[in-house]
Amino acid sequence: MIRNMNEFGKRAREDDPPSVQLRRARERALVVDDEPAITRWLERLLRGIGWDVKVAHSLAEARLRFRENREWPTTVVLDMLLPDGQGSEIYPELKAARPDLRILVCSGYVEPADVAPLLRDGHRFLQKPFRRADLLQALLRLHRSRRQEVTGGETSAG
Repeated sequence: MIRNMNEFGKRAREDDPPSVQLRRARERALVVDDEPAITRWLERLLRGIGWDVKVAHSLAEARLRFRENREWPTTVVLDMLLPDGQGSEIYPELKAARPDLRILVCSGYVEPADVAPLLRDGHRFLQKPFRRADLLQALLRLHRSRRQEVTGGETSAG
C-alpha cells in the first residue's frame, strides 16, 4: 500500500526509462559538432524528449551561441574534433562562466589528456559511434552526477 504519494512519485521516477527521466529535466542543450547529419540526429532526438536545442558547427559558432546567452544552456554535447580546434579548448570559458553546466563529450577519437580536466570535474565522455540508448544513458548519468555535486551528494527526483 502506498502511504505517501511523494514516496511513490520518487520511486516511480527512478524506475522510469532514461528518456522519461530526461524529459522531466527540461534541459536546454547546446550541441557542438561539425557533422550536419550528427547534429540533425542529436537535435531531433533531444527535441523528442522535450529539450530545447541550439546547434553550433564549430568552436567559433559555439562561443557565439554561448555568449549570446550564457544562462541558456544547461547541457553541452561537445565533439572534440572541430574544424577550428579541439572541443576541449572552449571548456575553460564554459567552466568560468557556468560551473554548474553539464558537458557530455562525444568523439570518435580523443586523447585521454584532452578530456581529463572535464572528467575530473564530473562531466562525461561517450565514444562515437553510439546508439540512442547509449546517449540517453550517458545524459542521465551526467544529469545525476552533476546534480549530486550541486546538492552535496543528495539525490532528488525531478
